[in-house]
Amino acid sequence: MSHTPGPWETEWPKFDCTIKSRGGVVATVYIGQELGDSESEANANLIAASPDLLAALKNIVRGYDGPTVDAATALSSYIDGARAAIAKAEGK
Repeated sequence: MSHTPGPWETEWPKFDCTIKSRGGVVATVYIGQELGDSESEANANLIAASPDLLAALKNIVRGYDGPTVDAATALSSYIDGARAAIAKAEGK
């Protein structure tokens, strides 16, 4: 099973957030009284960053499991991607 390919982006038309990919709508986050605007926005950002987070983690694992003797050197090339995915998940 595979997920809808990224990148996923957020759109805030009115009272909800639509998370879209090139293929269409992936999810909708509704702003409810229980969560409030800022928590709903944080949830939407985290969902939209999911493909980026998964790709970053796969790259890190691949670098760690690779034939390179120095894992730190192998992983350092993937740190920028991981940082970017974290920033997207945090809405920055």
